[in-house]
Amino acid sequence: MEVLAGILVREEIQLPERDLSTEFYQETARNAAALFGYSAIADRIQKDRHLREAAEVLADLEIVPYSKTTVEQYKTKKLEEINHPVDMHESMCLGGVLLGALLLFGFGGVLSFTFENHFINTYLTWGVGIGFLTIAFSCLAFGESRNYEWIRLPFDATYKEDLSKTAFVVDTAVRVASRLPEAKFFIEELRLHESVSDPFLVLEYGGQDFYLEVWGEKDFELNNRR
Repeated sequence: MEVLAGILVREEIQLPERDLSTEFYQETARNAAALFGYSAIADRIQKDRHLREAAEVLADLEIVPYSKTTVEQYKTKKLEEINHPVDMHESMCLGGVLLGALLLFGFGGVLSFTFENHFINTYLTWGVGIGFLTIAFSCLAFGESRNYEWIRLPFDATYKEDLSKTAFVVDTAVRVASRLPEAKFFIEELRLHESVSDPFLVLEYGGQDFYLEVWGEKDFELNNRR
């Protein structure tokens, strides 16, 4: 098994012990659909067939997908890591602004006792204080708008990436597509507006997902470069 970033693990596709392609299951599925309109068995047979086809093709091409369990763990960890600094930024920003506002009001009070023009001192203090509060709300809004999320995009001409960094990804997609013409490919990536992190190449076949490649970090580049 290959481990990346301490979490991601490549492992062979585990096939069910029971082979649903036998005549018994095929006939049972046909009879259940004809007599009762029950399609669950037929759906399961089709899903099993697609899984076995994908496993056979990937094995022939010597492509071992990432374990879905470790992918989900990795995605969760990356969200926690990348969004945590934003929370710290909010706390520091708001704390600094509120501290500045308190100091300003205190300074304004000293001025009020020192000088006779209380109106100017009060106006200045409240004016700048409101400015500090505006900055505080801006910090909060900025922090809320910086939450990354995992999104899925079609892997086609609309997805723009430097080919020199992702040639191995395109190569994987081409080789699999030549054997599974009905397959669909997607890029699943951690995104904030135009900022992208850790994209995965996802094969979708028969309603099932297979995470084939990942890139965007040095460890990934070294392990995936062909």
